[in-house]
Amino acid sequence: MKHFLLCSILLIGILDAEDLALDPYISGLKHKEFNYDYEKSILEKKKLRDSWIQPLQLRYSISKSNPYNEQDAATQQTQNAAIIMDQPIFRSGGIYYGIKFAEASYAYNKYSIDVAKRKLIKEAVQLLIQIKQNEFNLQKQELQIDNSRINLELKQEQYLNGQLDSGFLNNAVIEKNKVTQALFDLQTNHERLISKFESISDLDYKEATTPHFKLVSSEQFLEHNIDIKQLQSEGERNLYNKNVTIAKYLPSVSLTAGYNWDKLENPSFAGTSVSSPPETQYYNYGLKATIPLDFNTLRDVESSRVEYLKSLVVIDDKKRELVSLYEQVTQNLNNYNKKIALTEENKALYSKLLDETTQLYKAGYKTQYDVRTLSNSVRIEEVEQRIFELDKQLELLNLYEKLMNDMPTDEDNVYSVISDSSVDKDNKINTELNVGIEQSILPTGEAAAYEEKPAQNSEAEEIKRAVVKTRRDDYIQVASFGNSSLDEGLIAKIISYDYVYRLHKVEVNGNTVTKVLIGPFADDKNMSEILREIKEKIAEDAFLFKL
Repeated sequence: MKHFLLCSILLIGILDAEDLALDPYISGLKHKEFNYDYEKSILEKKKLRDSWIQPLQLRYSISKSNPYNEQDAATQQTQNAAIIMDQPIFRSGGIYYGIKFAEASYAYNKYSIDVAKRKLIKEAVQLLIQIKQNEFNLQKQELQIDNSRINLELKQEQYLNGQLDSGFLNNAVIEKNKVTQALFDLQTNHERLISKFESISDLDYKEATTPHFKLVSSEQFLEHNIDIKQLQSEGERNLYNKNVTIAKYLPSVSLTAGYNWDKLENPSFAGTSVSSPPETQYYNYGLKATIPLDFNTLRDVESSRVEYLKSLVVIDDKKRELVSLYEQVTQNLNNYNKKIALTEENKALYSKLLDETTQLYKAGYKTQYDVRTLSNSVRIEEVEQRIFELDKQLELLNLYEKLMNDMPTDEDNVYSVISDSSVDKDNKINTELNVGIEQSILPTGEAAAYEEKPAQNSEAEEIKRAVVKTRRDDYIQVASFGNSSLDEGLIAKIISYDYVYRLHKVEVNGNTVTKVLIGPFADDKNMSEILREIKEKIAEDAFLFKL
């Protein structure tokens, strides 16, 4: 494997690394869809986890009859009611492995949702980068049109002076028309990209910035790869499913119990009415042991074992595929670096020629056409360099899509974002650093299903500010926990009131403490009023918190 920039780390932010995530690049409606998927996966896990608990059966029946078909005879009526319980208490490990299977299935489903969300975020960021790239292409094309226009004016003068025949002039006209038509095609493609971006994002592409990625090491790429994590969770699920299948054919013990009530009215015997017996009530309880003898037992167990072994092979195959992807990306990056170096050489050459031509023009030896042409060539090389830089970002985006949000975070390992706004009126390239984006950490436990909860309402402006504002550090803390599991009821309550929340990890006396924070809130929000509402609705001991 080529170790191109092997020691560099994937950076996503040089400002406040914990301010924001890349989630704002997709629309609020998309966030809602994913959050409902996360909620459903939790509910499905609980349902599967408790599936070994059998329902308590309540039964009631009533029947009327005239067994001897006699006229004027009283109708015989029978009523029966019962409560029946048949609860397995031992399944040769089946209950334990069934619970573990439910947890593994939940992990797999959560990763599946994460993968889908990651792909959508990648698509949104990719479209935004392509829009910025196309803006540079438009500028480059306009400069080429200007050069073709200069060439046409020169050919016209030479033709009128008798220095060239009409064929050269005709070629200049054709060349100008070609570059002008190419500009129209770029404009059409630009509108198409904008339309696709606006269909999945609430951001204004003119104001939104693009994240700036750098290469992650191959070891980290595989260690924090979401595809591998998903396949590993699938393998764990298949392992527990194999154990559940084995236990299904082993002895099991159930606790049985029941309560019965019977009532018979207007009974008869041989056509003669007899007195009604008293109501009867009785109960029963006991144990029941069973062992199934199935002809396909071995085949079923072997099938589940083969499925588990296959999942292990799939993981190794996926690692090989990812290594190939990493090598291809690094090779492409190397090629783009060569192209950027070439544009630097061309720019230096054109700049030198421009300086010399400018001096000759002042001395009367060159025309203004020569100066304009070289000036445009210098700018074309500058724009070409920015286009290649964005091509590198598109390549790195293929790696980012595969990474989880659990990359280690420190001062030297954060995400950065640069403003890729188009060239200003003077055609000067703006490279100011604009805004930071958070590298969020996936929480552990069941609350990890939500990652960072986005706005539930149609809050396009709130999501826009999440990318274009440089700092948002007002939060409200509602809970904190150490090694204990996160309160699912609290998370569900936060979600039900459409609040954005995040999990913030801190070190306290050598122990990791996770704070549950609601926010961030915009600077113009009335924090006192929001705090009062959260205390009433969610947590009485909530308080303001700043990052």
